[in-house]
Amino acid sequence: MGAAGSPPDSGGVVQLVVFGLLAAWYLVRVRRPGAVYHLVALAAMVWMVVAMPALMGVAAGADGASGHGHSHGAADAHPVAPALAGPAPEWMRLVTVAFVVVLCAAALAWVVAAARRAPVLRNDASVHVLMSLGMAGMLFALL
Repeated sequence: MGAAGSPPDSGGVVQLVVFGLLAAWYLVRVRRPGAVYHLVALAAMVWMVVAMPALMGVAAGADGASGHGHSHGAADAHPVAPALAGPAPEWMRLVTVAFVVVLCAAALAWVVAAARRAPVLRNDASVHVLMSLGMAGMLFALL
């Protein structure tokens, strides 16, 4: 792990590429059942990778290195989000809160769906509930 929990350069880029490609896959299939949910969940993952350093208060030195006592140069810098010397902008917190609310609402919708479905489909809905609440919890922790 990089500074303050942010992924290292190559890891962050890989995450953005993978989550971005998967989001594009679901964007093309947005009319299919469940595609919107997966698109929102993947967008939340992309957001978390991009916003994590700012929301966690990762400071940057003049050379772009993390500002917590030691410096490895640009290797500690986050690949996408600029490291900030102060608190994250309010709009970033609002976007994060919006994702938390939407993911919690999705979890509730999956609970309702599970109550109405056959046992085999309940397992599928249960996994979606856990994914939604897990992602919402990780984003909430950034606040």
